[in-house]
Amino acid sequence: MKEKIKLLKNFQYENTEVDSVQFIENNTDPITEAVGNTIPFYRVELTVHTPENTSFKVAVGLPIEKWWNGKFLGTGNGGAAGGIVEISIINGVSRGYVTANTDMGVSQDTNNDIGKIEVWKNYGYRSTHIMTQIGKQLCEYFYHQSPEHSYFMGGSTGGQQALSLAQRFPTDYDGIVCLSPAFNRVDLHTFFLWNWQHIHRRLPNGFNKDTLEKWHKIIIDKYVLEAEGKIGDNYLTHPHLISNPLKNTEMYTLAQEIFTNEEIDALFEIYEGPKDLLPHLAYFPGAELENLGLMDLSNKEQFAKDYFYVFRWALGENVDLLNTDIDELYVKTKAILAEHLDATSTNLDEFKANGGKLLNFVGSSDAIIPYQTIMNYYEEIKRVYSPQETQDFYRFSIIPGWGHIYGGPAILDIGMIGLKAIPRVAEHDVLSCLEAWVEKGITPTKFSGVHLKREENDLVFDYSIDSIVT
Repeated sequence: MKEKIKLLKNFQYENTEVDSVQFIENNTDPITEAVGNTIPFYRVELTVHTPENTSFKVAVGLPIEKWWNGKFLGTGNGGAAGGIVEISIINGVSRGYVTANTDMGVSQDTNNDIGKIEVWKNYGYRSTHIMTQIGKQLCEYFYHQSPEHSYFMGGSTGGQQALSLAQRFPTDYDGIVCLSPAFNRVDLHTFFLWNWQHIHRRLPNGFNKDTLEKWHKIIIDKYVLEAEGKIGDNYLTHPHLISNPLKNTEMYTLAQEIFTNEEIDALFEIYEGPKDLLPHLAYFPGAELENLGLMDLSNKEQFAKDYFYVFRWALGENVDLLNTDIDELYVKTKAILAEHLDATSTNLDEFKANGGKLLNFVGSSDAIIPYQTIMNYYEEIKRVYSPQETQDFYRFSIIPGWGHIYGGPAILDIGMIGLKAIPRVAEHDVLSCLEAWVEKGITPTKFSGVHLKREENDLVFDYSIDSIVT
């Protein structure tokens, strides 16, 4: 063990230093127990310095030799990043992968990165690509062989990383899992701002949870069948089929019984969305109570701190987010940041030619990234490559009752966290699904999210919910 630690401390990569090497044998923290990791591994943390005097962290987990599956897994971050996502490393190592993650080079206080173009490049694409190169070289250095297959898995900001890899670095990975991606970054945060402005210009304290719970039940009861679900579901299967509920006379009357006029006005605009500016983004009915939904938006200062960093990066710390015209904020921010942060190119020629496979899954109950925007991207790809060509390398699915990456009214996880209660088979676990497609040629046509129940102190398999993979 000491010799291995010494070996890893001597690893070299251009403009990079090894900060620490740990041997983790009996990790009994709650995260590890939830994933069920029993594989001892070496955790290597490194600092990468860029020529422009910025830096970012990379962490790599290397299973002991007898447990390595011969593969490499790159993993994504979330939100504004700024730290290593340890559970992603644990999930990958528990499967036998050499697993890497990066903090993406962003400060924990995002205000420190205002005006720093090189940090934006790290966040948009550079740190993920270099993390990948380091992880693969560590495989060769430590095990004396290259990985047989390389995969990437990420959601939200990790979904941005996933699509950026397919577009900018198409030979980095054999297969990519992209979940609920924040890939059109500036558009998405402008959508957040639209919702936030319409709440806080009218409602000093935001929405009331008890009132929203009543409204949510009305929404589900009214639209569950129209959204292609079934009676008894506590979610909408395909909420993109539902237009603004407050344009319905019956629903508007019901809303008047529980909301104030100001709340109705705010909710109307949120469901309507910024149609003239961003027609591909509007809040889905049925997501009102979900994580990062209307209650989180109602927390004025905290939401602004956590999710409006892109406007501060581009326009400065003192930008007036509440009162400035949203069209003006969007145009200015898009001009400054889009080339660094967005991953919207429809040119996947090289990824396709290299034999790459892309799985793109979203949740029907995602409150913060409406899946319509990535579904539109998928349709654009089918126009570029034809539906049949697209299905050869890119597959898309809406998971009913799944929220934003983790949690939801019906589905808790599809393998992103790697809960041990979810069978690691292609039908239920998204990374296993990708492996089967890349390594065995088993094209995914159906995926079943797992509903879990609690028995004593454990989560266990309860039932599954099918989705069609197109």
